[in-house]
Amino acid sequence: MAVVDHDYCFRYIHVGSYGHNADGSVLQRSSLFPVLKEEGFLVGDDAFPLKPYLLKTYSSNNLSCKQDTSTYRLSRARLIVENAFGVLPYRFRVFGKPIQVKVTATEIMVTPGTLDYEYIVRGCVKPGSWSADISELPSLLR
Repeated sequence: MAVVDHDYCFRYIHVGSYGHNADGSVLQRSSLFPVLKEEGFLVGDDAFPLKPYLLKTYSSNNLSCKQDTSTYRLSRARLIVENAFGVLPYRFRVFGKPIQVKVTATEIMVTPGTLDYEYIVRGCVKPGSWSADISELPSLLR
């Protein structure tokens, strides 16, 4: 499970649940869940249960103007998340298929310095080498 922001940056990643587990239960077992319940919200898809901290689109076809606008905007936000997951296997080919190694071995596979590193105490991020390798994503307005 991952959280992506408006700039296609992965802000939170939870690894350690199997693919057949329900998304809602994976979220509840993550370290993000207690913080999310108290001071935030996410945009989710139909795999997640509707909660005060989890925004979802309306599923009915007979919507009011406000509901239709809300559904449109939430769908646009979710599109960014879907695009971020689509870019991921192109940048890191290892994500194009299931990883056939133990979780501890995957740490060895990621080259040091490639990913961003967050200095939590100082409140800053050291960009990884990946950010110099990619060009700007095309505008959605074109």
